[in-house]
Amino acid sequence: MSDLHCPATVLLVGPDQDARAVSRFRNRRVAAVYADSAPASVSTARRIADVLGVGTPPLQAATATPEALRALGDQHRGETVLVVSADPAACGYRLPVELEVDELGLRLVPSS
Repeated sequence: MSDLHCPATVLLVGPDQDARAVSRFRNRRVAAVYADSAPASVSTARRIADVLGVGTPPLQAATATPEALRALGDQHRGETVLVVSADPAACGYRLPVELEVDELGLRLVPSS
């Protein structure tokens, strides 16, 4: 059976990337900003949320493991979310990175 839902888009960045470094995502409609529990990640997530106009909603803990990113994608089908992670090695990608998440897993979106 085919998936009837649009994939989620996950923008994954590190805490050392300030809001200016994420300006390439400024034209994206970001539904939520997540951060892992590292204080630097939380601080960066708040700055990015302000730049993107998402405000500073209560940040929810997130990790960059493939399993966690798939679960986050399931919650946000058809939407774009941003995750700040202090452990980029957990996902195996060099940050910042854009991923599509659906029932088939994670796919890297080539940067333009």
